[in-house]
Order: sequence, then C-alpha cells, then structure tokens
Amino acid sequence: MKPVIAISIEHYESLLKRATEDSPVYLRLKNAVKMANTVVILCDLEQAEMLLQVAKNFCPDAVPQIERAEDQPKPPVKEPPTEKPPVEEPPPRNRRNEKTSGVVNSKETLGLSLIET
Repeated sequence: MKPVIAISIEHYESLLKRATEDSPVYLRLKNAVKMANTVVILCDLEQAEMLLQVAKNFCPDAVPQIERAEDQPKPPVKEPPTEKPPVEEPPPRNRRNEKTSGVVNSKETLGLSLIET
C-alpha cells in the first residue's frame, strides 16, 4: 500500500523550493493533488522516506505529517490458494457420430460449386 501524505500548502511550497527539478522528490511533489488548504501526495515508501529526509533538513514542521503517513497500517497480504481447483474431465465422446476420416471429399462440403461450360 502506498502512503498518502497530506501536508499544508505552506509546507508543500517550502519542500518544492528545496527540491531540485531532476529529483524524484520534485516529481512526486509536482504530481501532488492540491485541495482546499492541503496538498495530498501519493508515493511509495522509498519516496516518502526521501521526502521525510528533505523535510527534516529544510521544513521540520512537515515531518510529523509525513511520519504519520508512513505509519499507516499496511493491509494484510493475501496468500495464494494452496489447492488447485479440480479439473473437470470432458464428457465421453460418442464414437458413432464421428467421421472416420478427417479428409473432406465433397466439393459441396467445402462450399465449392461446379460450373459447367
């Protein structure tokens, strides 16, 4: 589960000023969603950790908000089923109605018609 970080616009702008344009933190901040007076950032744990380090150095007031997002409970991991479902066997074939050969001998069966000249 990706952490969702919600910070104030002031903290967002402060962090954005400090991030270089080629850094993953900058990209994450630029892709954030601005709401009324909050900015919501969706990122993975590694990006959240990078954002936290930038905040610790340049915007310490944003640290608790970022840490709160990192501490969100993770959903339980679903384990794959251990047993495979039973495979249904095809019904027995009725051999009386089967053709004796896979070769088609009739031109009409092939959709061809003879044209007499």
